[in-house]
Amino acid sequence: MEFGELRRTYRWMAHIYDRLFERFYRGMRAANFRALAPTPSDTVLLVGVGTGLDLPHLPPIGRALALDVSPEMLVRARHARSRSPVDCIVADGARVPVRDGSVDAIVCHLVLCSGPDGRALLAEAARVVRIGGRVAIIDHFAPHGRLPLWRRVASRAPALLGTHLDRPVEPMLAGLPFVVREDRRWKRGLYRSLLLERVSPGD
Repeated sequence: MEFGELRRTYRWMAHIYDRLFERFYRGMRAANFRALAPTPSDTVLLVGVGTGLDLPHLPPIGRALALDVSPEMLVRARHARSRSPVDCIVADGARVPVRDGSVDAIVCHLVLCSGPDGRALLAEAARVVRIGGRVAIIDHFAPHGRLPLWRRVASRAPALLGTHLDRPVEPMLAGLPFVVREDRRWKRGLYRSLLLERVSPGD
């Protein structure tokens, strides 16, 4: 699904997204922010912030940059409760309008298995986060290797909404300057949360 189609899907989903998903993902989001542990001086980039369900979990920091491809989603994110200043920007997470190494931490919750190219999002994360910075991820990654039949069948319907249940994270990370610091399974293994650290190439 290309970004034009994704925007059209999220245009109508913006009105119901919180009612459908806020409670389901709340524990995962909270745990991932505890693992990320941003400091009061950090600049944190939230890729695919949607309606802003991550923002109440963000502790007081220097600045938050909240990106999404959907203007309708961002309208709601601007009204989300937050303890930090938030700049909401309509932008593609694979083309973030900030300088190299200019953010301290990145949040990628439920975006790598949506849209056309999760690897492009992680490559852009590697560009904009400083060395030693962290990237917090939640998604419904598929196991690496051949998928079981049930997963191949189950992935068809969500794909119509831009959600892919057949994407493993390992090929997305291959060759990028990240090390995995934490890797946790949720919801009987259907979801994974990862904490990455940006390292120097060759480390």
